[in-house]
Amino acid sequence: MHRSGTSMLTGSLQQAGLVLGEVVTEAPHNAKGNREYPAILHMQEELLVASGGSWDRPPAEVRWGVAAPRRARPLHRALPDEPLWGSGSAHAADARGVAQALPSAEFAGIFRHPALVARSLRRRTGLDMDTGLELWRVYNTRLLELHRRHAFPLMEFTTTPRKFGGRWRR
Repeated sequence: MHRSGTSMLTGSLQQAGLVLGEVVTEAPHNAKGNREYPAILHMQEELLVASGGSWDRPPAEVRWGVAAPRRARPLHRALPDEPLWGSGSAHAADARGVAQALPSAEFAGIFRHPALVARSLRRRTGLDMDTGLELWRVYNTRLLELHRRHAFPLMEFTTTPRKFGGRWRR
């Protein structure tokens, strides 16, 4: 889900050594960039539109269809000589197609409190709170569905310390 820490997670993985290629490292609403590879971002947007939606109107299903290998070419071209590389994405909606096109793909996920996401979307795009909360519900429902199928690490993005098991964590 947009505004949920996907850029922070991807940037952290990049700092730990994951190769991302020539990603966006600076953007108006994110000083460190979204860490997305432009060709992959374009492919995701194209898939959403071809499926009758957009990032703020996610379709019920992203249709990769028989064109999955062709649509995945930007993934293969991004870093063809790297044995291990990654891509940041805020589109859990298209992860099933990624899993189909790249069967060895591994996922990591991140979520953030729905009110914080909705407020951030309102500041950034002008979306009303109800729309932001509904987008959060749709995207995070899909994230949980993907998590059930692929059992990947799932983290919470928060800036408020929370107490867990007698210890404070950030």
